[in-house]
Amino acid sequence: MGGYSMQCDASPAAKVHRGGSHLTKWAQHVARDLDDRAGTPRKHANQDIDRSRTLLNETFVFDDEAGHLVPAESVQQVVDSINARVEQHGGLTPSGKKARALTDDSVILRPLVMSLDPEWVEEHNPDWKENGLNDESKRLHVEMLRYVSGFFGVENVRAASLHLDEETPQWQIALVPMTERGQISQKEVFSGPTMLKQMHRGLREHMREAGYDASLENVTGDRSRKRFTEKTFKREMRKVD
Repeated sequence: MGGYSMQCDASPAAKVHRGGSHLTKWAQHVARDLDDRAGTPRKHANQDIDRSRTLLNETFVFDDEAGHLVPAESVQQVVDSINARVEQHGGLTPSGKKARALTDDSVILRPLVMSLDPEWVEEHNPDWKENGLNDESKRLHVEMLRYVSGFFGVENVRAASLHLDEETPQWQIALVPMTERGQISQKEVFSGPTMLKQMHRGLREHMREAGYDASLENVTGDRSRKRFTEKTFKREMRKVD
């Protein structure tokens, strides 16, 4: 079956641990538009970033009082929202035992990268680099985010940054892997290949219903985005300053 590809990359290479400054470094990299707007831009090692377009990015943060994502005002607000969800960790394990306290090595964040097919973007929104997303592109990006929130839980999607300063428009999403029982467990939330296939399939079906001609097959090859490998991720985090 034909159609456009989609990216929904939950690579474990980019997971964020509780200890140290790992979370802050991640937020500074992903929500870089907020630092730029505040007049405190940082250096970034990723060569795919066009810093002249960073102010086109949009970052949103989950507001617990409002119960949904709202425009973010600062990187610290993003960090605080993620930590607020992490502090709710507790609950029970699958066997019914009380969940153990988190350690510095605990994975508290699994970033997701989501994007439409670059070919679709060039066909339907060719001027996105100069003028941002048009109405149809915005609508479909909102639909991608709506699917993720429904799949993982609205309160677990703590931040989302729409990047327009890279090779193709993409969401960078901050997902706290908390179970319905209130335990943070990335191994349970991301339980294996079957779960990931289910997520990808559900996303493509959702986007087809939203009017995007998504392939129901896992499209790979030249149209696929390169993965943010563990080596490049760690290098990027070290060079954010």
